[in-house]
Amino acid sequence: MTKYNIEHKGVTCTAANWEAEPFKFVLIYNGCPYVYEQKRYISQSADTDHIRCVIEQFLEDVEKENNGWLSVKDRLPERNGRYLTHCSIEGQSLICILYYCKVGGFNESTVTHWRPLPDAPYMIYSEDTE
Repeated sequence: MTKYNIEHKGVTCTAANWEAEPFKFVLIYNGCPYVYEQKRYISQSADTDHIRCVIEQFLEDVEKENNGWLSVKDRLPERNGRYLTHCSIEGQSLICILYYCKVGGFNESTVTHWRPLPDAPYMIYSEDTE
């Protein structure tokens, strides 16, 4: 096991086992340790670049496990804009579209989770459509 202290997007890699495939990485995410196995080979020249790519894979897997919802405790949006949010108000669960600003955060303090808005539906219009 090779020791590291590489932080990327809120995840820290503290160790990696490069001896046998699948490679194993010790990642600290939201204060909890995870042993993460690399799911696919990444061709990178430097260990640091490789580990950053593994952390990206790890974050993608975490997002998939929660149907695309991201906890505000784990990660916030990287850009200003509107997002689909989950709010918990007096024990009730609400889904809202709220604006996020990097300076002030979400304009609602009860946001627990967020995700990007989906793309608008693709509509085909023809002259026959009223």
